[in-house]
Amino acid sequence: MPNYKPDQIEDEALAWLMRTTSGNFTQQQALNNWLNQSTQHRLAFENAQQLWQGLGGLREHPLINKNRVQAKKHHSNHRVFLSRMSLSMAACLALIAVLFNINPAWHAEYHTAVGEQQSIGLADASTVYLNSGSAIDPDYSPEQRRIKLVAGEAEFVVSKDKSRPFIVVADGQEIKALGTDFIVKIQPQGISVTVIESSVQVSQPDLNTIIPVVLYPGQRIDSITGQSRSPISTVELSRANSWRFNRLIFESETLDNVIAEINRYRKGHIFLGRRSLANYRVSGVFNISELDKLLTVINKTLPVKSIALGERYRVLY
Repeated sequence: MPNYKPDQIEDEALAWLMRTTSGNFTQQQALNNWLNQSTQHRLAFENAQQLWQGLGGLREHPLINKNRVQAKKHHSNHRVFLSRMSLSMAACLALIAVLFNINPAWHAEYHTAVGEQQSIGLADASTVYLNSGSAIDPDYSPEQRRIKLVAGEAEFVVSKDKSRPFIVVADGQEIKALGTDFIVKIQPQGISVTVIESSVQVSQPDLNTIIPVVLYPGQRIDSITGQSRSPISTVELSRANSWRFNRLIFESETLDNVIAEINRYRKGHIFLGRRSLANYRVSGVFNISELDKLLTVINKTLPVKSIALGERYRVLY
């Protein structure tokens, strides 16, 4: 009997769901063949349909008090109130984006899946620690060592070689190692660079009006925006690479950023249903392998509720 992976089957089921609801579905026989592979396939597709129906149910409920809708959870008599009709539409659109986003990391030489971390030894004896959902493309030559951070986050522990500069390229910026240990992270709003040991130089070749800046241990800078640069901030080194030790550390971090971090490590997706919740603050030390406990803490300590959309998707409202 074939050994089917539940996560893979669930992802394929969601992909088939998107095709069948696209309005121009012509692959019924192919879908039937997929469903007939096993009971697991059929159950996964039924669960996917329930997920879609749940989203549709939220979308179709009438408005109550202008900005509220009432939704009944599947197989439950418990009624929940969701703020704003746009919540379900946002969830639907975000789900589609998650499923069909073409990820450039797939084509990188080294990459990690969601929830996976990897230690990579490079040809020059440097080491790269790839965080969850991250990717790099090394490009070494006799003149320099150049690495493109395609996605995610990586810590670079650099082997010294004065004859060949070590340069990380990310989002149009160059981070040149003047020492040994630093972290580069690509975020929706740009990149951040944090120095663990020695120093690095951050520059943006396309904007020669911006003077390169040198960072030292415990310093961080976020991406250059337009003709300006964010100020240098100070970080605790124990927090900077806590992900390497399976921990997430938040100190009065916004809920918006916390949810973004959870989504980097947790399969599925958490949607923030109301932008008014984004600036609530979260503090604590959490185990990356137990992120659902973090969601429980959020539900208990903040005026935030949640609704499950299948096993791996959830909306906070």
